[in-house]
Amino acid sequence: MENADIAAPNGLVLSFNSLNPGRIVYRAPGKGRVRLEIFSINGKRLGILADGNAGEGIRSVQWNPAGKASGVCIIRLTAGKKLLVKKAILMN
Repeated sequence: MENADIAAPNGLVLSFNSLNPGRIVYRAPGKGRVRLEIFSINGKRLGILADGNAGEGIRSVQWNPAGKASGVCIIRLTAGKKLLVKKAILMN
């Protein structure tokens, strides 16, 4: 299994298995609104995994991709005006 541990210079962190991202760990610096979304490569939103105010710290969410088509997906983490985007491969 290959893990994708991505840290951006703006302080955002995403960590997940790049094949079938079921558990996604993220961190956003400071307090504020955090939104974690998954999209198909065509831009269709597959899910909103987190959306709300959060304090600083590490968080994790489970995503069940049952019923979703295999292929490349995009994981997008937004915290205030900061953004981190990473691709993953969904294999169902």
